[in-house]
Order: sequence, then structure tokens, then C-alpha cells
Amino acid sequence: MDSTIILNNYWKQFVGHICEFYPLEKSFIAQWEYELNWRSLSRNRTLDWDDDFMEQYQERLIWHEVAWNDAIIWDIPKIEKFKKRLDWYYLQQNVNLVLSETLIEKYRKKLGYVVDSNLYLTETLKEKYGLTVYPDRKYGTKPKDPLLEDNLPEYLHNLGKGNNEAALYEKLFLPVVQESNIEAIFNAKFDYSQRYYFLEAKDHDIHGLTPEFEPVKKIENFTEFINGQFVGLLKEEVTLRNGSLQEGPDRLLEVPRFRLERVYNDTTLLVSENVKAVLERFSLPEEHLFHPVKMQHRKIKSDTRYYIFQVAGNTILKDLDFENCSFRFRSPYADKESALDEPLGYTLKNFEHLVETEKELREKYDQYIEVRPDVYLLRTDKDMYSQPDHRKIIINDFLKQALEKAFPNQMYFKSAQLVSIKMDQKMYDSKALVNRGEGISAKPIYIPSEADLFFQAKMQRLENSKEVITPEMTTDDAFRAKELELNVFFPEEFKDKILSKKLKIRGYKMLKPANYYSDNEYVGRTPESYKSVVIAENGYGDSINLLLEKDSDYMLQDVYYEFLHETGQVKKLGH
Repeated sequence: MDSTIILNNYWKQFVGHICEFYPLEKSFIAQWEYELNWRSLSRNRTLDWDDDFMEQYQERLIWHEVAWNDAIIWDIPKIEKFKKRLDWYYLQQNVNLVLSETLIEKYRKKLGYVVDSNLYLTETLKEKYGLTVYPDRKYGTKPKDPLLEDNLPEYLHNLGKGNNEAALYEKLFLPVVQESNIEAIFNAKFDYSQRYYFLEAKDHDIHGLTPEFEPVKKIENFTEFINGQFVGLLKEEVTLRNGSLQEGPDRLLEVPRFRLERVYNDTTLLVSENVKAVLERFSLPEEHLFHPVKMQHRKIKSDTRYYIFQVAGNTILKDLDFENCSFRFRSPYADKESALDEPLGYTLKNFEHLVETEKELREKYDQYIEVRPDVYLLRTDKDMYSQPDHRKIIINDFLKQALEKAFPNQMYFKSAQLVSIKMDQKMYDSKALVNRGEGISAKPIYIPSEADLFFQAKMQRLENSKEVITPEMTTDDAFRAKELELNVFFPEEFKDKILSKKLKIRGYKMLKPANYYSDNEYVGRTPESYKSVVIAENGYGDSINLLLEKDSDYMLQDVYYEFLHETGQVKKLGH
């Protein structure tokens, strides 16, 4: 296939494969950080994965991919350095997890199993620690249908059917680089004389999935504005609360994740009063509103005010320099046989003319026809725009730098260079002379939960404790062996209910005492669940657990908690 076709029509696939398989230089990664596919790059086995590199890009790396990457030697020092980021489900499957007596002793509670191809696995270690050993799944190497010699476009359209990407890279994408060079390809693709970014909520941080907020009740008239590309006042005050989907402790970001039912336009963000103050220093689209909201927090305390920041969904089209723009019409959702992508052939006068033309073409071809410029040549010099295709807020480099400086690691910036936005270069350059980011100081936005701090300290103390229950401290009954194994005491009331078979929980199968086990998978979000004991399961990943008494290191409560694996929630059921 012609390299021009690949670079113009299959850029996303090209970048993904280059990031995964090509030996990229670190200077190249630094230069083009925002244009790379970091999920694919996290799998790259040709990079030098030194600690400095991993530390520099820890906010961009996809850590379950990194944990699985067998080009990385995972010894104790490296694990300790990045332990807050690592997922042991994937790390234990890495053939370069440096198994040793010291490592197994240190991480025994996290190490569920190892793979048979682990390069450091010995019979001695297996026998001494009773390690569970599974076959290596060899992630990413599943066979796939042979590459189609004469119809590679068809093959590209069906990439999701398997994992034969290495062969595709060798056959299709590597020759494109060899024909030129990777630096020249990126330099030709991206013009950095003007830089633009998508502004988004940060969905992952060092703890994992960030907290999400949702309305306490449905906002009746929001969809009539947001999905219709307009902004407007809301009929009632909005209250947002913590949703169920998060990992790690309750926390609050300057731009938290939030969702609204039946709202699919991301030109809406939840922002703090601090972010609002910065945004208002810059030139924003005329069609924008800050809707004040009330926040209901689950554990933390915060007096910081928050706003739903809403921008009309098509401001970049309204600000086009129509006289100098050339347009195309396309049908992005049609199947490839009937898809259209053709020059419009005439000049549009204004935004209303564009809307009218779209309507006519939709009646003639299909309902999804879009009319878009080849390049978004702008007649205005705003610092923010919204683009209907990506349904995102787009900001320039000057606003991005101000937000990044004031609120490090509080929001996410993704390159919008492929949108091809251009204003008069003198207008753009003049913005560098006006420093609207000076004097910004963000106050702390929340106080952590006192209960969480208590249980986190307790967990840390117990992890380092060497005190254990001895047989003399237990009763000679059906629970003694498990108490000694798990280093906990079961309450007598609970024992009586189990032995008399009076304890039944709907939807769950009670385990025999000999099959009880400790579960610490939920401690990031619910630190009081450290050393919890599973007493029942439903077969779908959820369980019923007992938790330690608050003021005891050993005694479990006679209270039952439901642990929900899909959301990470822990719900109290009762006695």
C-alpha cells in the first residue's frame, strides 16, 4: 500500500503500531509526547525502561500494560518505587518478575500465582512456598487470520478480531518508516507553530480510576441545550454526589469526572472555583455558562465551590474565516461501500449557510452528512473553542500552560493537532506577550477523611507487625486452624450461627470455615477492609466479608459487608 495513503488515512493505526514495536529514541518521545499512543507505547519491548523514564511519564503510562511488559525486570527496588501504580494481577504474569525468597516473603499477600515461563521460577521456590503456577497466556500473540496480500485496507478495518499486530507492523507500517524516517514523518504531519489541546477530566491517577460525580436527581432541561449544541440556564439548582465507579480513597480534583444521563457532548466539564477563576482570565467562546452546583461528598470535607462549565458544541464552526476556507462533505457513520468524502466545490458564506448546506446534503445522501473545512481557518483569536466532531473543548498552548502550572496533575491534556486549527500567526504569537497565568494560587480544595487516615495508619502498622495469634489464645473448635492461618479471631456469636447453619445470605453461598480467606483487594478505597475475611461468594466475583473491629488488630466484627467487584464498593448489610 502507498505510504501516503497509510499516513493520511490510517494514521491512528500507524502510530499505535509504531509506539508498540518501533525502537523509539527517548528524545523523540519527549518531542512528540502528546502525539503518541501511550497504551501501545506501554507495551513496547524495545525501549530502555529505566526508572527515570518511567518516573518522567508515570502520568501517561498505562500501568497494567507496563506491569505485563516483559522487557522490564521487576525486582524489589523497582516494585517498591512504583508500587502505588502497579497491578499485581498483571505483574504476577510477567516472566521477568524476579522471584526469590525475599520477594515472595515480602509480597506473599499480593502474589496470587506465577506463570510457568517465569525466568526466575525454581522447583525449590515452588515447593517451599506452595506457589500456584499457571500457563503463560503470552499476551498479545494470539494467532489471527493470515494477512490479506491484496486487501490490506479490509484487514485494517477488521483489526479488532485478533492480536496479529506484530505481523501487520512488519508488513505494512515498518516499511513506511524505512522509506523515510520517523522524525521526518512526524515533522511533516505536525505543525507546532500553533498548538492546541483537548481539555478533559483526568480519569486515572496514582490510585487508579478517579472519583466520578453524578446528579442526585435528573436535570430536566439539560439535554435540550447540550445535545442541541446550545447553552442555556437550568431550571433548578443541581446537586452532585459521588458515583460508584472509582478506585482508591475518596478525593477531589480541580476537574473531576462527572456524567449526566443522556448527555453525550463532552463540551461540558465540572470545574472548581479555582479553575473557573483561571478560565475567566482568558478569551472564552461567547456561548458559555458556569452553572453553580452543590457537591455531596461521601467522606471528605470541602468548602470549594464547583460549577458545570458548559460551552456550545460548535463554536469553532461559527468562528471560521469562511471566505478563505475550502470545505468537504462526508458521511462518517456510513459503511465503507457507501461512505462519502468529497470536496464541496463552492464557498460557504457563513455558519448559517453551512447548516443549510448540511441539511440539503443529508436529504440527498444520508442523515449523517457533515460539512467540514479542510483546515479550520479562524477569524477570531480566542483561547478556547469547541469542535462538534470530537465533542471536546479545545484550548491553545497558552491556556494549557496556565492551567498546568496552577493545577499540576489535576486535569488531562490530549493533542488536538490533527484537527488542523489555524488563526493568523501574528494574532497567535501576540498571545505569548500577555501573561494571564501570573499570580494564580490555588487553595487546598478538600480535607481527607479522618476515618480513612485512621485506618490507613492502622493498615500500615499491621503490615509491619510481626505479632501473631498463638494456639493458646484460641478455642479448640472448627475455626482454630483458620484463625491461626489468617491471624484473626472470629466472634463467638458468628461461630454459633455458622455451626448451627442459621446464617444465610440471599444470592450467596456460604463457605466452609476451612475455605475462608483474607481479602485486601479493596483497601485502596476502603482501608478499614484490611485483613477482611471472605465467608461467602456469589460465583460472579462478589463476596460477603467480615471486617476487623476498629480498635482491635485481631477481632472480627459480627457484621456482614458486601464486596462488589465491578464497582469496588463495600456495603454494610447488617448482623
